[in-house]
Amino acid sequence: MKNGWDGFSTATQLFSLSSGRMLRADRDESWAASKETRGLLYLKRDEFFREMRARLGAGVERWRDLVERNEALIETIEREIDRCQELEQRARTEEFANQMPERIETKTRKIAELESRNETLEERIASAERWLRR
Repeated sequence: MKNGWDGFSTATQLFSLSSGRMLRADRDESWAASKETRGLLYLKRDEFFREMRARLGAGVERWRDLVERNEALIETIEREIDRCQELEQRARTEEFANQMPERIETKTRKIAELESRNETLEERIASAERWLRR
Protein backbone atom coordinates (compact mmCIF):
# COMPACT_ATOMS: atom_id res chain seq x y z
CA MET A 1 0.00 0.00 0.00
CA LYS A 2 1.01 3.62 -0.46
CA ASN A 3 2.47 5.64 2.43
CA GLY A 4 -0.29 7.06 4.61
CA TRP A 5 -2.59 4.09 4.02
CA ASP A 6 -0.81 1.68 6.38
CA GLY A 7 -3.57 1.70 8.99
CA PHE A 8 -6.38 1.16 6.49
CA SER A 9 -7.77 -1.99 5.04
CA THR A 10 -11.08 -2.92 3.44
CA ALA A 11 -12.50 -3.75 6.86
CA THR A 12 -11.37 -0.39 8.27
CA GLN A 13 -13.06 1.43 5.42
CA LEU A 14 -16.31 -0.51 5.85
CA PHE A 15 -16.54 -0.12 9.61
CA SER A 16 -15.23 3.42 10.07
CA LEU A 17 -17.09 5.53 12.59
CA SER A 18 -16.32 8.73 10.69
CA SER A 19 -19.03 10.30 8.58
CA GLY A 20 -16.41 11.22 5.97
CA ARG A 21 -17.01 14.93 6.37
CA MET A 22 -14.09 17.22 7.05
CA LEU A 23 -14.30 18.92 10.41
CA ARG A 24 -13.03 22.42 11.10
CA ALA A 25 -9.97 21.04 12.91
CA ASP A 26 -9.23 18.74 9.96
CA ARG A 27 -9.58 21.64 7.55
CA ASP A 28 -7.30 23.88 9.66
CA GLU A 29 -4.71 21.13 9.88
CA SER A 30 -4.90 20.52 6.15
CA TRP A 31 -4.62 24.24 5.42
CA ALA A 32 -1.56 24.60 7.68
CA ALA A 33 0.11 21.62 6.00
CA SER A 34 -0.72 23.12 2.60
CA LYS A 35 0.79 26.49 3.53
CA GLU A 36 3.92 24.81 4.89
CA THR A 37 4.31 22.75 1.73
CA ARG A 38 3.79 25.79 -0.47
CA GLY A 39 6.40 27.71 1.54
CA LEU A 40 8.91 24.89 1.09
CA LEU A 41 8.19 24.80 -2.64
CA TYR A 42 8.79 28.55 -2.91
CA LEU A 43 12.09 28.19 -1.05
CA LYS A 44 13.19 25.34 -3.33
CA ARG A 45 12.14 27.32 -6.42
CA ASP A 46 14.08 30.39 -5.26
CA GLU A 47 17.14 28.25 -4.53
CA PHE A 48 16.88 26.63 -7.97
CA PHE A 49 16.67 29.98 -9.76
CA ARG A 50 19.53 31.41 -7.67
CA GLU A 51 21.69 28.47 -8.79
CA MET A 52 20.54 28.90 -12.40
CA ARG A 53 21.44 32.59 -12.34
CA ALA A 54 24.88 31.80 -10.91
CA ARG A 55 25.55 29.13 -13.55
CA LEU A 56 24.26 31.33 -16.34
CA GLY A 57 26.37 34.25 -15.11
CA ALA A 58 29.45 32.02 -15.16
CA GLY A 59 28.50 30.86 -18.67
CA VAL A 60 28.18 34.46 -19.85
CA GLU A 61 31.67 35.24 -18.56
CA ARG A 62 33.06 32.14 -20.27
CA TRP A 63 31.35 33.12 -23.55
CA ARG A 64 32.75 36.66 -23.32
CA ASP A 65 36.23 35.21 -22.85
CA LEU A 66 35.71 33.04 -25.93
CA VAL A 67 34.62 36.06 -27.99
CA GLU A 68 37.73 37.96 -26.89
CA ARG A 69 39.99 35.02 -27.73
CA ASN A 70 38.32 34.63 -31.12
CA GLU A 71 38.77 38.33 -31.86
CA ALA A 72 42.46 38.11 -30.93
CA LEU A 73 42.79 35.06 -33.17
CA ILE A 74 41.06 36.91 -36.03
CA GLU A 75 43.59 39.76 -35.69
CA THR A 76 46.45 37.26 -35.75
CA ILE A 77 45.08 35.54 -38.84
CA GLU A 78 44.57 38.89 -40.58
CA ARG A 79 48.25 39.69 -39.95
CA GLU A 80 49.13 36.27 -41.39
CA ILE A 81 47.05 37.05 -44.48
CA ASP A 82 48.91 40.33 -44.93
CA ARG A 83 52.19 38.45 -44.59
CA CYS A 84 51.07 35.85 -47.16
CA GLN A 85 50.15 38.65 -49.60
CA GLU A 86 53.57 40.19 -49.14
CA LEU A 87 55.23 36.81 -49.70
CA GLU A 88 53.13 36.30 -52.82
CA GLN A 89 54.25 39.64 -54.25
CA ARG A 90 57.91 39.02 -53.44
CA ALA A 91 57.93 35.33 -54.38
CA ARG A 92 61.06 34.20 -56.18
CA THR A 93 59.34 31.24 -57.82
CA GLU A 94 56.00 30.98 -59.47
CA GLU A 95 55.28 27.72 -57.65
CA PHE A 96 55.60 29.45 -54.28
CA ALA A 97 53.49 32.37 -55.49
CA ASN A 98 50.76 29.96 -56.60
CA GLN A 99 50.55 28.46 -53.09
CA MET A 100 49.76 31.76 -51.42
CA PRO A 101 46.18 32.31 -52.72
CA GLU A 102 45.21 28.89 -51.36
CA ARG A 103 46.71 29.72 -47.96
CA ILE A 104 44.99 33.10 -47.97
CA GLU A 105 41.65 31.48 -48.85
CA THR A 106 42.05 28.95 -46.01
CA LYS A 107 42.78 31.73 -43.54
CA THR A 108 39.84 33.79 -44.84
CA ARG A 109 37.50 30.83 -44.29
CA LYS A 110 38.85 30.44 -40.75
CA ILE A 111 38.12 34.12 -40.07
CA ALA A 112 34.56 33.68 -41.39
CA GLU A 113 34.08 30.67 -39.08
CA LEU A 114 35.37 32.59 -36.08
CA GLU A 115 33.13 35.57 -36.85
CA SER A 116 30.15 33.24 -37.16
CA ARG A 117 31.00 31.68 -33.79
CA ASN A 118 31.28 35.13 -32.26
CA GLU A 119 27.85 36.10 -33.60
CA THR A 120 26.37 32.94 -32.08
CA LEU A 121 28.11 33.60 -28.77
CA GLU A 122 26.96 37.23 -28.74
CA GLU A 123 23.37 36.11 -29.33
CA ARG A 124 23.69 33.67 -26.42
CA ILE A 125 25.15 36.39 -24.23
CA ALA A 126 22.34 38.80 -25.09
CA SER A 127 19.70 36.14 -24.45
CA ALA A 128 21.28 35.17 -21.13
CA GLU A 129 21.55 38.80 -20.04
CA ARG A 130 17.86 39.36 -20.84
CA TRP A 131 16.99 36.32 -18.74
CA LEU A 132 19.25 37.46 -15.89
CA ARG A 133 17.59 40.91 -15.83
CA ARG A 134 14.17 39.38 -15.13
